[in-house]
Amino acid sequence: MRWGAEHLYYELARRQRPKTGCAVSALIFFSIITLFVLIKVKWLALIPLMVVIVLARSVWRTKQRKFILLEQKLFDSLLQTWVKAHG
Repeated sequence: MRWGAEHLYYELARRQRPKTGCAVSALIFFSIITLFVLIKVKWLALIPLMVVIVLARSVWRTKQRKFILLEQKLFDSLLQTWVKAHG
């Protein structure tokens, strides 16, 4: 099987895809804090609640992205570098 431009693009896309593990952990952490604060002081729960909402939106938007952000000019230069190295 020959290795071509589509394989390079797939590898770059796979490596560039954002990881959401840390954001999900932070989301769970702040959700628990929000619950504890909500039980003790109801009005003070607005601050961690806002953090939870922002983190949830961020994770959701990251998961929804279907395309990577890679300009054609950059991809062409990476492809030429790969062709020079591997033939």
